[in-house]
Parts: sequence; C-alpha cells; structure tokens
Amino acid sequence: MNKFTLFLCHHFQVTVFTGQGNTTSNSSLPYRTSPAPPLAGATVNGTALNHTSVIVTWFPPGIQKLRGTVASYILEIEDTSAPSSPVSRVGTYPGDLTQATVTNLKANTVYKFYVSLLSFYPSEFCSKFT
Repeated sequence: MNKFTLFLCHHFQVTVFTGQGNTTSNSSLPYRTSPAPPLAGATVNGTALNHTSVIVTWFPPGIQKLRGTVASYILEIEDTSAPSSPVSRVGTYPGDLTQATVTNLKANTVYKFYVSLLSFYPSEFCSKFT
C-alpha cells in the first residue's frame, strides 16, 4: 500500500488467498494518514530594498521532505554586530505566506534571519539566511 493522500481517512478490506480458498474481512477497516515531522526546513533568501530594509522570502521543502502541510512560519532576526545580541521575533506568518519585509534595520550591519517552519506535526524545523 502506498500513495495514500495525507490527512484523509481511508477504508479498506483485507482478502486472504490460500490454497484452501479465500476470505475477506467483514467490515471496512479505517486508516487515517497523519502528518510526520518535516525532514527539512524552508529555503530562505533575502534581497535588500535599500540600506535599512530587506525582503525575506522562503519556500517550503518539497512534499517528500515536508511530509504534511505548513501551519505557519516564524521569522526571527539576529544583529551580528553585537556579540550578545538576542534573536528577536519579527513575526508569525500563515503557512501560505512566503515573504516579509523587514524595515528599520541599521545600515552597514550584518543580520541573520531565521525562518522556522511549523507543520501540523508538533515540531519545528529552522532554516537561516545571513
């Protein structure tokens, strides 16, 4: 059995064939496919709009690595000019959104952007872009 669609309830019956004949289960047996944790995070890119703004874009991994659907993304930023600078949350975005504009950045500063992919499975997978 393969190629089941995710998040659906499939019903099937089992037939056993032997040298003495065959028999089929009486009732339909349910099986619900469920999500699994992703095997990879989002692909992240950034484009400078000007000296204080960046568009951060991200794309989910292919369905084989995603293993479900995206519930949401979390975008975080780290200012690398300050050694002990904490990672700050820019925002949380719905699973169908794939870009955000980050403004009010300091000119001539290197930032790291982190995108966490949250699937319907209770785990997350983080990718980063510098």
